Amino acid sequence: MAVLTDYKINASKSKAKEYTLKDGNGLFLNIHPNGSKYWLFRFSWNGKQTRMSFGTYPTVDIKQARYLCEQANFKLLSGIDPRLKENPTIDPVDEVLDEEPKCTFAQFAQHWLEFKMKKLNAKPSKDKKNNGRGSTEIQIRRAFTNDIFPVLKDKSIHKVTRNDLLCIIRKVEKRGALSVAEKIRSWLDEIFRYAVVTEGLEINPAADLDIASLPYRRNNRYPFIDVSELPELLVKLSTYQGSRLTILGLRLLLLTGVRTGELRFSEAWQFDLKNALWRIPASDVKQLQQVIEKVDNRVPDYIVPLSRQALDIVKELLSYHMRGQRYLIANRTNPLEAMSENTLNQALKNMGFKRRLCTHGIRHTISTALNDLKYDKDFIEAQLSHSDTNKVRATYNHAQYIEPRREMMQEWADLLDKWEQEVLDKINNK
Repeated sequence: MAVLTDYKINASKSKAKEYTLKDGNGLFLNIHPNGSKYWLFRFSWNGKQTRMSFGTYPTVDIKQARYLCEQANFKLLSGIDPRLKENPTIDPVDEVLDEEPKCTFAQFAQHWLEFKMKKLNAKPSKDKKNNGRGSTEIQIRRAFTNDIFPVLKDKSIHKVTRNDLLCIIRKVEKRGALSVAEKIRSWLDEIFRYAVVTEGLEINPAADLDIASLPYRRNNRYPFIDVSELPELLVKLSTYQGSRLTILGLRLLLLTGVRTGELRFSEAWQFDLKNALWRIPASDVKQLQQVIEKVDNRVPDYIVPLSRQALDIVKELLSYHMRGQRYLIANRTNPLEAMSENTLNQALKNMGFKRRLCTHGIRHTISTALNDLKYDKDFIEAQLSHSDTNKVRATYNHAQYIEPRREMMQEWADLLDKWEQEVLDKINNK
């Protein structure tokens, strides 16, 4: 398990002798007496212990080093020396064509993955934070390492049977990981379709595996609570013994209706304290990303008016900022990173809302409440950044609705305070 953080690394000073800090999976950080820090990967090759360098820290950060480590371990499992560099002048397709028919599944999977990532990286992306390509590769490598290679690693790509693949799928399904099983089926189908074209396979053994597989039914509905249950949530928030930052984060979601990601990745510069406004760049808003790509790249930013209560929370969160902190709410283990996606949902579970409410469901509850209170639907839709992309100019002209939305959200904040106080008064009078 990875244990290093930026904080721990920066706190580690040079000593008279060289020493190392262990991260996990063969990855170490070497600290030289002159203060330089560089990544080392230790592994066994042909029965001998050896090592290779991944570069210096912080030029190569923790995430990059772990990614390189995972790549190296994947190559080792495939029987490939991780020290061998790829020949950039050779296309993966050509490499596969030159392979002998004895090419093992692990070797071919490595070729396929390199080619797949090469194609993905050739596609333009406007998401500056995370275009998903790195996480896709990590998911593939983990699934292959854990579920596929134990069965197929050294088997010739020409001798893999449909029954081999079905046995892998069945094992994954048996542990209840139906979403993983679905992804593995898709990746196996890609690999063998690629092998038919480049390796001369006669048939694709992964074709039609879905016919004999358990269906994975996606649940697109996030759990949410009824408006009548909001006082319970507010009181539990007021008595929750967890992190103050987590409590403030949940309250800010309730007071604004922004998406969880918009809160997690919000930065100090986005907040206009004087005018009580939160200006979220259009490129950071899920709904607006689609509009920018399909309709117009001149879509205005998502502007969120802040109630007095929300403004007080933002000011308190800013007062906790540390040197170098980028995001409004810092990660509890690494203040240089954003709050974990799981932190807020885990707090809701701890408060007794497991399977009853998640952070995404808060938006649904707010929408229901504001509609029940008969506020203008255009104001509600603009506040929650909901829109039909064919009505961009009408609905996403946030500036047009700033003041009526400010009034609506102030009344909403006051109502939440009222509900919370009423319950607390009842508890205190018992």
